[in-house]
Amino acid sequence: MSDLSTCEPILKIYQGDPNFQRKLPDLKILRSEKNKITFGFKINPSLINIINTIHGGEIAYIADYLTTCVLAQEGKPLGVSVCLNTTYLAPAVLGDEIEVENRIDQIGRAMAYLSAELYKKTPQGRKLIAYATHTKALPRL
Repeated sequence: MSDLSTCEPILKIYQGDPNFQRKLPDLKILRSEKNKITFGFKINPSLINIINTIHGGEIAYIADYLTTCVLAQEGKPLGVSVCLNTTYLAPAVLGDEIEVENRIDQIGRAMAYLSAELYKKTPQGRKLIAYATHTKALPRL
C-alpha cells in the first residue's frame, strides 16, 4: 500500500475549497496501492443536472481533481493539465454510490498520463459509468 500521508495535504487543500467541499463533502479513500487510489462518494444535489443525473462537467471535474491526488500520493510534482478526455457510458442519479479508480498509467520527466474510471454500485456489483484520461505537464525540477 502506498503512503496516503502524501495525499492528505492535497485533499486538505481541496477540502478547503468551498466548491470542492460542496460537491464532494463525503469523499473517502477506499483503497490505495502503488500508483492507484480508489475514492468513494454519494451523488448529492450539487452534482446533478436538469434531468437529475450526474452532470458530465462534474465527472470531468472529479477526474481532474482525483487523478491529481495519485501524483501527490506517489510524491510526484502535480503539474498542470494539458488534456482531459472524458467518455460517458451510463447515467448515475442522486444518491447513487460512486467509486472512482484513479491511476498513474505512465510518467516521464515532462509528462504524466493518468486515468480515472467511475463506477456506480448496483445490486449486481459495479457498473462503469464514465472513464477519463488526463495528461499533465510536469514542472522541471
